[in-house]
Amino acid sequence: MVADPRTKRIAGLQRLVTLQRQLQKLAEADLAQANREREDVRIAIENLVAAMSGMSATHRLFPHLYARQLSTLKARDQVLVGQIELHKARINTERTRGDRVGDRLDKANQDSERHFDDEALFDMLDGVNKTDG
Repeated sequence: MVADPRTKRIAGLQRLVTLQRQLQKLAEADLAQANREREDVRIAIENLVAAMSGMSATHRLFPHLYARQLSTLKARDQVLVGQIELHKARINTERTRGDRVGDRLDKANQDSERHFDDEALFDMLDGVNKTDG
């Protein structure tokens, strides 16, 4: 038996909604990972600054190494800030797409229900006409 086009459309839209929600969750996971990495970089910067400002004679011998490490950590922090912004934008995009597809799914479900109600009404009218004639 051939599937009703409405049923196929609804099934396709349901798959799309599921896919969009999965893409949104992936983007949220990427955002969480970037935030964790940024927190690690922040802690490393704090530890490095504490070591640089410490009273230990060993730390005072290598200020150029610490400056290079600090520069590298700050650059990594800036990269992570950019990644975080991209992940936030991706989350919003996927959420918006999912909402739009969800709205289309709701409309398709309503149209399908309306079609089945109309068909039931027509069947009932045909039954009444057959008993009268």
